[in-house]
Amino acid sequence: SGAVKASKTHRMQIIGSDISGNTSHGVWWDQSNYDALLANSRLIHNRDSGVFYEISHGLTMVNNVVVAPNSTNSTPAVRLAGSSDSRLVNNTIVGSQTPLTIAGDTRSKTYGSGRLCSEHPQRYRQSGSISADCPPGLSSDLDQARAGAYGSPNLTPKLTWRPSIT
Repeated sequence: SGAVKASKTHRMQIIGSDISGNTSHGVWWDQSNYDALLANSRLIHNRDSGVFYEISHGLTMVNNVVVAPNSTNSTPAVRLAGSSDSRLVNNTIVGSQTPLTIAGDTRSKTYGSGRLCSEHPQRYRQSGSISADCPPGLSSDLDQARAGAYGSPNLTPKLTWRPSIT
């Protein structure tokens, strides 16, 4: 669902693009994407969010125009959900009742002894049930392709599922 939909990418770039008039999201980075760049692009009048960055890390948006379909639409033009280390520089974001939404969900919480749901043992193919510990946690939410990424400076940066903008 999206003109461009990506999952588990590393350093994906969309530059100088026009992604407009789609019946869903313009660009949807859906879980475990790292260091994405969206630059010098136009995302105009997509039915859902023009940019949706979900449970991922390190989005940089620079010099973009993002316009929601109309001012009465409740869908944000840009939605950052459970994504850490987002950087927004010199963008024009207009339309919708809430043009920009930065949010967490139940996956952004801790469980048990204060451990992050994003670091659930199931991510490392160990015992436990993310769906029981972190509802609505799904095993598909966990990026098992980069096992050991958390806490290791030599691998992909931390993905905490906790919203932050730098």
